[in-house]
Amino acid sequence: MVIGADGAGSVVRRHVWGTNPTTPTGWVTWQGLGPVDVDVVSARRGLMIVGPEGMCGLLPAADGLLQWWFDVRRSPAEPAPASPIAALRARFGHWATPVPEVLAAVTDADIEFFAHRRHRVPRSWSLGRTTLIGDAAHTMPPTVAQGGNQALEDAWTLARALRRTSVCPKPSRTTRVRAPARHP
Repeated sequence: MVIGADGAGSVVRRHVWGTNPTTPTGWVTWQGLGPVDVDVVSARRGLMIVGPEGMCGLLPAADGLLQWWFDVRRSPAEPAPASPIAALRARFGHWATPVPEVLAAVTDADIEFFAHRRHRVPRSWSLGRTTLIGDAAHTMPPTVAQGGNQALEDAWTLARALRRTSVCPKPSRTTRVRAPARHP
């Protein structure tokens, strides 16, 4: 059995559906995770700020880390900025605290880019013994771990379905699962 859990650019999805059905939404996210000295880091709540320039999300991630992201409307044809952080500072630097402090604390080396994509999800995610889960099956924007959480739900549902078949019977107390060999 092949399980396509290979994300928004899924190679397995192309095998199952024959094409990549996703299209750009006109939104993109720049995000990162790192030590940023702002009050949100020690809080028990996240912060989402919305304005005409876009959105900024800040979530405490334990051990002094902050997950931060900026969602911006952007044409897929628009070239990438030479410095994403400089572009974000120009766009969001005038926002209320703690946004300028976050932008001052991070660099281009700390940032990842994700274009938001969407598609109509077909009724079947499988072809023969090949199936899809997570963003390979239903691409989601990369904010607040939507895709990761949905992938966990998909994996749980797939495991439950497989247990109902002879392909993957429910483990017993004597079932042993070998860990895959580690490769350097």
